[in-house]
Amino acid sequence: MAPDTASVPQRRNPVRPARFEPSQRKVGQATYAAGVDVEKPTVQPLDPPMIPFAVIGTAIWVVLGLVLLPFRGWLHDHGHTNWLWTCLAGALLGIMPGLYLMIRHDRHRQVRRLRARQAETRVDEQ
Repeated sequence: MAPDTASVPQRRNPVRPARFEPSQRKVGQATYAAGVDVEKPTVQPLDPPMIPFAVIGTAIWVVLGLVLLPFRGWLHDHGHTNWLWTCLAGALLGIMPGLYLMIRHDRHRQVRRLRARQAETRVDEQ
C-alpha cells in the first residue's frame, strides 16, 4: 500500500530557499543580486615597522661574517670561502633597503603627524 502523500511533510531543498529568484545568488548567509555591484568595505593596508627587520637581518650577516673571519684559513683549505663572500653580500645588500625603509618610515611618520594636526584643527574650529 502506498503512503498517503497528504500526511507526509514536504521537504524543502536546504540549498535553495522557498522563494528563490533566479536573479539572486545565496552566498553564506548573505543574498546578492546577480549583476549588481555590492559595495565592499575598504581595508587599509598594514604599515608595520619594517626597520627593525632590516637592521636585525643586516646585523646577523655582519655578525656571521665576523664569526667566520678568524676561520678564514680553514674555510679556504676546505673550499668554503664563498661563506665569507655570502656574509659580505648579505650585509651590503641589507644596507640599501634598510636606508630606503628608514627614509620611507620618516616620510610616513611626517604624513601621519600632519594629518593628526589637521584633524585637531578641524575639531578645534568646530
